[in-house]
Amino acid sequence: MPPGLREGKAVALRELTLGRATDARVALGVLVSVLGSAAPAAAAPFFTEIMWNPANTSSADTGYEWVELYNPDTAAVDLTGHKVRVRQTAGTLSSSEFPLPAGTSLPPAGYLVLAKDARINGQTSCAVASVAYGSALTFYNSSSPVVELLDGANAVVDSVPYTAAGYPAVEGRAATVTDVGTGNDVAANWRSSDCIYATAPATEYGTPNGVDTACGDTTGPNPICLPVPDAGPPVDAGADGGATLDAGATDAAVVTDPGVFISEIFFDPTPSADNNLEWLELYNPTSADVALTGYKLRTELTRVFPIPAGAVVTAGGYLLITETANLGGMLGCDVSALAWDDAITLLNSSGAYVELLDGTNTVVDRVQYVGGGFPAAAPGHALAVVNISLGNNSAANWAAATCIYASKDYGAGPVPDHGTPGAPNQDCAGLPDAGVPAPACLPVADAGSSSGGSSSGNQDAGAPRDAGGLLIPLDASPGPNSPPTLQVTLPAADSSQSPVTVDWSAVDPDGDVVTVSVLKAVASGTDLAGEEVLSGLGATGPASWDTTGVTPGVYRLLVVADDGHGHVVSQPAPGRVEVGGAGDNALSFLEPGGGTTATELLTIKLSVASPDGLVSVHYDTDSSGLDGTAIAGGLRPRLGTVEVTWDVATVAPGDYWLYAVLEGAGPNRSAYVGPVTVPKRGCGCGRSSSAAPPQGALVLGAAAVMWWAFRRTHRRRPVSGE
Repeated sequence: MPPGLREGKAVALRELTLGRATDARVALGVLVSVLGSAAPAAAAPFFTEIMWNPANTSSADTGYEWVELYNPDTAAVDLTGHKVRVRQTAGTLSSSEFPLPAGTSLPPAGYLVLAKDARINGQTSCAVASVAYGSALTFYNSSSPVVELLDGANAVVDSVPYTAAGYPAVEGRAATVTDVGTGNDVAANWRSSDCIYATAPATEYGTPNGVDTACGDTTGPNPICLPVPDAGPPVDAGADGGATLDAGATDAAVVTDPGVFISEIFFDPTPSADNNLEWLELYNPTSADVALTGYKLRTELTRVFPIPAGAVVTAGGYLLITETANLGGMLGCDVSALAWDDAITLLNSSGAYVELLDGTNTVVDRVQYVGGGFPAAAPGHALAVVNISLGNNSAANWAAATCIYASKDYGAGPVPDHGTPGAPNQDCAGLPDAGVPAPACLPVADAGSSSGGSSSGNQDAGAPRDAGGLLIPLDASPGPNSPPTLQVTLPAADSSQSPVTVDWSAVDPDGDVVTVSVLKAVASGTDLAGEEVLSGLGATGPASWDTTGVTPGVYRLLVVADDGHGHVVSQPAPGRVEVGGAGDNALSFLEPGGGTTATELLTIKLSVASPDGLVSVHYDTDSSGLDGTAIAGGLRPRLGTVEVTWDVATVAPGDYWLYAVLEGAGPNRSAYVGPVTVPKRGCGCGRSSSAAPPQGALVLGAAAVMWWAFRRTHRRRPVSGE
């Protein structure tokens, strides 16, 4: 049911129209003005996806069913006291019902999945269902079934006749709402999902806990897992109070999560095509070694790396796992015996994640490191946990690494990579060479058999180091002259602008004159030498790059600093730049225009040039910063437009700016429009326009109007002679 039709006011008006007199309609006009000052109820949750006919046709078929709820409102909804009911409306009239647990909450613009258990009867490797109903619900396939959401008074909040004419009915494919912005009432807004989320015991299609996505019958985005708490020291769930993992039969249950979690991720090397440089790090916060035999890493539903038997994370220690043993030749020796080769890839796109699975294929740790509040790391910078004692669940506890551990020359001078692989994370900003000890080489004699981590013994010469153990940049050599340091700050994020502002600061410790040039390269290519677009610049910026006549495309900029003594350092700009293409026309407001007054429900319509990506709409008190309040999110463009309704009844009077953000279609886009004025609301009854009428006065007013309409319609006609 569309959010706009869930207001108590709309229901009241619908009931009043059952009156028979024409004059009653006039009364309704008066009643509207009376009721207009009362704030409408919040938009109610509704069903957006139903797996009612799984492909697994065994007698345990019901164990693989699930249903998804969506909250279209801008505030969380407390579902305490609500129930989900599935019933047949013809034939046997069977019914099943499940009361939602107290405290169940649906976040704004968020989803909630109900299933037999958290992992949909084991079909997902992690918990995706917030509510487990066990065997309480049955999704009937016949006799005109409906699924209903009931509130605490047993009133129907939402109802879907999921087998009715026009609704999708393909075995093994969830029925899903294609556009949550238009609700779920129309069968034409439902389709059969084409995203694979499980392959055993049968192939199933759907997007539990996520936005409907077009996948073309291929593997879809992995189901969005619920957060996995950082376990810390392992404990059991038994009544004996034990705290060991092998306490024996007296333990009622044992926590399988050993506490090990992902503490650093290097997913975007420079250049981006050089995947051989990728790596990640595990940390063990416990006081005992943890064996990872049977464990796996996963970055996509079908991309899994089984961690070799014998791998151990030492107590309070780190374990380095890499794409290649020598980090793609970045170092002169092997530093990890745990190399995943092509088994997995650390993706760079929005929603990218990495998971650690235990021997039962249960996710014990998961980090969705792109988006979701995580900091944006420039190419060549790992993301690292800042305070290791706080775990890795909070995006605010991650930061882009600042320590250089190695450099590689791609033709335009050495390009540094930043992180602390296999070692405690630290901040190197401000240190003379911003360096840290490189990962220790594996012993030469057994480089192929070590379980990873730091080793002692004979080592290959490896990369050159200075007396302090810091890696020496490949363009530097011991001597009286040192290379300059370089920091590039603009463009700070992906954007579309002309001219393009580039800003940097280069400092030479020897006082040499530094000359700076700027190069551009296609962002998807491997040639970071690229083409020079600015030259002969000083040690500090900014400078402007005029993109007139430049071939449309997305470019990465590389700033190069030369001290004139054979030392050339370079650093890519944090953000990419789109030249030409859709440009500022990629996202724009069709309505409303600036200067609009919004009295109740305001239609917001946007033009979206790209069919890919998702749009979110917000309001704010100013026209910059992208830091306002969400109106709606997860909106997929349809025929080049997105449309949403903004209910301003609960918004304080004032002037606001609307803005929209397009994500997942190249560089993020945003557009503003405003001001939009929300006026003060008055009841027209002598009270202050800012005060709501007392409830009793409102009811009396409505009753009086209805009685007036009745009397006017049924008054006795005069008799002749009276």
